[in-house]
Amino acid sequence: MEWISRTLAADYTLIGWKYEQLYPSTDASSSASSTLDRQRYLFRFLRSILVAYMELLGIVAVNPTSEHKDDKLKDILTMVTNMHALINEYRPHQARETLIREMERQVERKKKEIEGVRKMQDRVGEVLEGFRRDVPEEKANDGAAEVAVVSEDDRRRDAQRHMWQGMEELLGQ
Repeated sequence: MEWISRTLAADYTLIGWKYEQLYPSTDASSSASSTLDRQRYLFRFLRSILVAYMELLGIVAVNPTSEHKDDKLKDILTMVTNMHALINEYRPHQARETLIREMERQVERKKKEIEGVRKMQDRVGEVLEGFRRDVPEEKANDGAAEVAVVSEDDRRRDAQRHMWQGMEELLGQ
């Protein structure tokens, strides 16, 4: 463990990312058909790390003070930093996919809102149509007109009550 801390302190392996790259580098000018198969390299590194770890256990089991363990630790550290670098190359792709999913959710949410507004529009249209049908014809004699006004107010209030109840049902309150 001392070797790892000394190596990290001396080489700034994780700060400046100084490491031996064990996979082909990807050029920005390369075409999409010649892309690097990162998953294949990640699995290779994983298997190599496991084998190197088993070898390290064998070295330490035989002789805990052996110098070979430092070489094996260095190999493992190099493979881990290479894996880390490959994983970091996935970040732009991950960010793009996350953004696409979020935008699709927003589109679905907006579609549902639009559908709710359309349903409300239909409901309000029905209520307004009901108001139009319930409007009484004005009568020529004064007494009947007064009675019609009172019943008109009652109908209006009743229709408004129904409209508010319908809105509460739609809004879930």
